[in-house]
Amino acid sequence: RMNGVGAISQEDAIAFGITGPFLRSTGVDYDVRKAHPYDVYDQMDFDVPVGDNGDCYDEQQRIDLLPHEHKRQWQNCGKE
Repeated sequence: RMNGVGAISQEDAIAFGITGPFLRSTGVDYDVRKAHPYDVYDQMDFDVPVGDNGDCYDEQQRIDLLPHEHKRQWQNCGKE
């Protein structure tokens, strides 16, 4: 049901200042924690999942992957 709904292009998403999972749903491989690491993010190994279509389905897929990535990040804490 969500395929093709609310689709936005990479160019429009950037022009509107969209960030986070919604921006990544358009295929833009950008996460501030990797681009400008703060705290311990420069010491952590995590993926930045991106979509293809910038629609509601891709956005929901990015959001659904967050708990998995957060768990990986926590598991990385304290490892040297």
